Amino acid sequence: MSNYNEPLSLNGNTSKSTVGIVLQARTGSSRMPNKVLEIFHRGETLLATVISQLEKNSFGLPIVIASTNLPTDDSIAELADRIGVDCFRGSENNVLARFIDCCHNYNFTKCVRVCADNPFISPKLIDEIIEASIDSPDIDYISHSVNGTPGIRTHLGVFSELVSLKALEFIQSTTDDPYYLEHVTNYLYENKLEGHGVSFLPKDEYDKFSSMRLTIDNQKDFDSCAQIPKLLIGKKQVSLEDIFSVVSKNPSIFETMKAQINLNKK
Repeated sequence: MSNYNEPLSLNGNTSKSTVGIVLQARTGSSRMPNKVLEIFHRGETLLATVISQLEKNSFGLPIVIASTNLPTDDSIAELADRIGVDCFRGSENNVLARFIDCCHNYNFTKCVRVCADNPFISPKLIDEIIEASIDSPDIDYISHSVNGTPGIRTHLGVFSELVSLKALEFIQSTTDDPYYLEHVTNYLYENKLEGHGVSFLPKDEYDKFSSMRLTIDNQKDFDSCAQIPKLLIGKKQVSLEDIFSVVSKNPSIFETMKAQINLNKK
């Protein structure tokens, strides 16, 4: 049974938008198959852990998992049903089309895009991009940057991005490059597009965390990240500074993360 919330309405001078979180998830990772269904902390899967983080956003945004229509991802749909989250299913390789179809299905005119391999995704940063969209409703893409690098292209794994359905459909009509169909939003900020506003909220202070890798691509990432919640037990509010503090005090975690950053340049 779904606990689906109604989309958030953003009203501006020239537009009205409805917004939800679309969480990209599949079991077919080449580096670590089924990672989203592995137990991450306190009996919760990685996917459920990410959803728990997303539910802390201040706007009560609805959360929809966007998975593939492959039989191997039936397990994701089953998990979604158990925890009361909607699951939309679409193309495996054309992730852009999956997002567009999902937005149409749920009447989202904008969505917050999140990847399911980021267990420390920040609800506070989601709040910031929603607030920025309320202030500037005609901007098609809003995210964060660290020293000029899009936050989602760092290894921190705490960033999300807000993008309009209009912009996603523009990409779909403009390119059939598999790279852009897989990565969904890159086309917007890698090309100067007239009429499609792109805004990055600077988080240059996060550069001091650049030696941390909190996104999970492989087993070593998973094992390193899964140790962190155990070291933070007792803390009700966990900041990136708290995570950095425990990571920097644990050489085995710290060195593994640095090695994985060097091996997985973005």
